[in-house]
Amino acid sequence: MRTFTIRGGVPPYTVESSNSNTFIATKIGTNQFGVTGVAIGSGVVTVTDATNTKLGVNVTVGAPELRASPTDLKIFPGVDAVVKISGGQPPYSVAGGIPSAIQADISGDEMHIKGQLASKLEVGIADATGQTVKVTVEVTTGTGVFNIMPGSLSITEDDNQDIRLNIYGAAPGPVCFFTDRTQLQPQVGGCPSNPTTLTLVTGSAGSRCVSGNTNVTLTAVDSNGAVANATVVIVDNGKCAAQALTASANAVTVSAKTATTEATSAQVWIYGGSGTYAITSSNTGVASATIAGNVLTIKGGDHTGTAGVTVYDQQQPSSSVTIGVTAN
Repeated sequence: MRTFTIRGGVPPYTVESSNSNTFIATKIGTNQFGVTGVAIGSGVVTVTDATNTKLGVNVTVGAPELRASPTDLKIFPGVDAVVKISGGQPPYSVAGGIPSAIQADISGDEMHIKGQLASKLEVGIADATGQTVKVTVEVTTGTGVFNIMPGSLSITEDDNQDIRLNIYGAAPGPVCFFTDRTQLQPQVGGCPSNPTTLTLVTGSAGSRCVSGNTNVTLTAVDSNGAVANATVVIVDNGKCAAQALTASANAVTVSAKTATTEATSAQVWIYGGSGTYAITSSNTGVASATIAGNVLTIKGGDHTGTAGVTVYDQQQPSSSVTIGVTAN
C-alpha cells in the first residue's frame, strides 16, 4: 500500500477509485488515503472535500519485481528440485530453451527441475510482462553419501516463501534437523522418519530481516550419526530492518545451590535481532546463562541475590535485552 496525505480544501474528505479491479483506494484517518494495487493497469483516485471540490490523482499499477527462490541450485542427476516464483505478473514460463542437461517445467508458481547430465548452466523464468530472472543450476555427479540438495542457495531478506530441500542418501530411520540462526527453521520439528524432502520456514526471529548478508546453516544428522549441511544466504537488500530483541519474560526466579541441593534453572525465549546472540551476567555467582537457538537457560549460582542476564545481538551489539534474576 502507498500512503498519500491530503492538504487544503475543507475536511472531511472522501476518496474513490475509478477502477477497483486495478487498485483500491482507502481513507486513512482524517487527511490520508492509501492505494493498494490489485492488477496491472491505471486509473484515477478522486478526492472530494466537504464543499464537493474534487481532485483527481492518476494511479498506475505496474508488475512487482519478478523473483525466484533459490537462484542457485546444486543437485545430483535424477534428483528433483523446486524453485518458487513470486512477484511479476503470472502466468510464468521458461524463458528461452531448456538445456539438455536438465528437465524443467513450470506449474503455477513453481519451477520443477531435474538434473540429467553433469553441467553448470542457467535457466530463465519469464512473467507475462516480459520480466525475466535467471536460476543457476549445477548438476554434479554424486554417490550415496548423505547430502542435502541444494547444498547452498540464496534468498533476499524480504522473501518469505518456504524453501524446499531434497534429502539424499540418509540411512533408514529418523533424521534430525536444526538451524544455527532463528531467521529460518525446519517446518516439521524433531526427527522425522525417512524424509526425502525438508521445508524451511521463517523461524522464531519473526522475519528474515538481517543487518548484512547472513549465512544460515542447516544441519541434518541421520540414524547412523552421519552429518549433512546446507547453507542459505539471506541477502540484505535494504527492504526491512531486523526486529528489536525481546524476551518472553523480563524477570525470573531460580534457586541457588546449597550444600544439599542443586541450583535450579529457568528458560526464557529470545526473539528478534540477527538470530545469533551473546550473553553476559552482572553477577555470575548469582546466575549464569547459556543459549541454544532462541532458548535462553538461566541457572542459579552458589549465592542468593539478584543479577541481570543481558542478551546481545552479535551483529548489532547495541541491541540488547536484560532479564532480571532473583536467586533464593
